[in-house]
Formats: sequence, structure tokens, C-alpha cells
Amino acid sequence: MIIAYSRVSSKEQDKEKYRTFFNRYENTMNIKFNDIILEQVSASKTKLEDRNLWNYITNPNIKKIVVTEISRIGRNTRDGVKLLKHITNQREDLEIYVVMSNLTIKSNMSAEEEFIFDLQLSLAKREVKLLGERTKLGIQRARESGKHIGRPFGSTKITKEKELQIKALLALGEKKSEIARVTNISRTTLYNYLSDKG
Repeated sequence: MIIAYSRVSSKEQDKEKYRTFFNRYENTMNIKFNDIILEQVSASKTKLEDRNLWNYITNPNIKKIVVTEISRIGRNTRDGVKLLKHITNQREDLEIYVVMSNLTIKSNMSAEEEFIFDLQLSLAKREVKLLGERTKLGIQRARESGKHIGRPFGSTKITKEKELQIKALLALGEKKSEIARVTNISRTTLYNYLSDKG
């Protein structure tokens, strides 16, 4: 069995956003979730054992849990990673997949697998941070020099990692122009890729 999970705010709009994301993810990846859990809890005040998620973690029939982002499990990324590792250590046959980071956390990972996971996570966080800083700096410089701020020059090659990012962002309902910006792929390349995929 495979389930989808996200901690959500009290807003109905937030719940609908994640439900739509998971429904689109199902269609894009050609899978079917046995359940989609959108749990309204305070990550800082609610113990893991008191969450609905705990019932699924302890259910031996559940083999995989899909989450959108690590921060949707805990208060922040660090807390989320700690919680995810705790969850996977409850069962030997449980796997958690983080869509937006393209990371898989498995039970009882070897030291080498854990190192690779930590490295992937650090690189993903660093890339997001650097991208944000570069974008702000570039916009600021362009404005200071009086230049028109157009789309950035993007890659013309779509790697497997970029393909997964595109699918995840499409499932979230992001606009194509935003997907091109976030993935640093030119819009023409993105549109050609999407039209080829049908």
C-alpha cells in the first residue's frame, strides 16, 4: 500500500492545494494512493504518536509514504528530517519519498546511504538558497542599470532530475513560465518537452 501525507494549515484552501497536488501526482506518475492524509496539526505541539500518521506508520501493509516537502512533516526541514528518520526506523520495510527534493528515505539505511541522503539534502537546500540569492542579486543589478528584466537564459537539456521537478511542479498546478524559471530551463525547451510528452 502507498499513501500520501501532508501536514496542513487550518485554511481549507491549503488542504485543497495539497489534495490537488497529490491527485495530479497520481495521474502524472500513473499510481494510485490508497489514502491521502491531510492532517491539521501543530508540528511543534503535537507528538508523532498523537497524529493520524502514526496509525499508518505502524500499519505493516503500508510500504511507502509520499510527502510533498520535508517541512510538511515537521516545523522546518531539520525537524522534518529528524522525524522522517525516526519514522523509517519504526519499520524495516517502510520507505518515504519526498517529491520536491526527489529524495528517498528508507528504513535502517546503511552509513553510506545515510551519508548520500544527507549530502543530497544539503545540496538541494544549498541550491534553493543560492538560486534565491542569485535571483535577487541579478534583479537588483538589472534594475540599477536600467535594464528590462526578462526571462533568464535557461538550459536546453532536460535531465532526469529536472523531469521529476517538472512533473512535481505541474502536479502542484504551477504555471509553465514559473516552472521554467524555477528549473532554470528555457521556456521554449519546456514547451517542446511538454508537447512531446503529449
